[in-house]
Amino acid sequence: MSGVLLAGVAVFAAVAVAVALCSMRPRWRSRTVVVAPLVLAAACAVASVALLLRPRPAATGSAAAQEGWSAAWGGVAGLGWAAPALVATAALAVLAFRAEGALVGYVARRPARRIPAGALPPELMAADLPTRAETMDDVAETARSAPRYWTLSVVTVLAEEAFFRVAAPVALLTAGEPLAVALLLPAALYALNHIGFGMASVLGKLLLGIVLGAGAWAAGALLVSVPVHLMYQAMVRRQFVPARPRRSPLAVPRP
Repeated sequence: MSGVLLAGVAVFAAVAVAVALCSMRPRWRSRTVVVAPLVLAAACAVASVALLLRPRPAATGSAAAQEGWSAAWGGVAGLGWAAPALVATAALAVLAFRAEGALVGYVARRPARRIPAGALPPELMAADLPTRAETMDDVAETARSAPRYWTLSVVTVLAEEAFFRVAAPVALLTAGEPLAVALLLPAALYALNHIGFGMASVLGKLLLGIVLGAGAWAAGALLVSVPVHLMYQAMVRRQFVPARPRRSPLAVPRP
């Protein structure tokens, strides 16, 4: 477990440093929404290789890599269950998306708490990091550019699934940890990387991480969690770039 925790903390630290550096100058702040996902993808890729190839008492590095490929393609149920697992995971991911939206809405409706007298404001306690509102504005701007949004989404999703749904669970299971730990711990590490969006989003991503982890364990990440995660990204983009309304066949064309 210590290896997975160390890798997860390293991924989080890499993203945190990238965000902090982008926050040092005003003109760099808008680039955070591009830099952070790329750093996250690179860190997840390195962590995945490190976990899958490191020797273990019960399995050599090559054996662990083979188990990782099994987790990525087929899972424990086999390819025959890929379609049912995909449908079930997608349905649960939609529920997780709606649950996160409900949590965010609940937090937004609560009255803002005043900072106690004598307490330091966040800007003086840590780096002047982007707020949730600022981050969401940057995400909205990125979502309006389909090529940029989907390039970042595909790169990040593949790297995240390789680490959080394949390498980390495999490392935990081969170390003798129970399945519950292999699902919950990577989901928690995955959720932690979304702390910049607020605690409501962290809770929502924890639920999503569990759903994706269960789907990947059942029928493989490539066939289940990767496409479902991309579907989730499409739902996120739809919040900022709604689908074009269908034109009525009775509508009179403009001159």
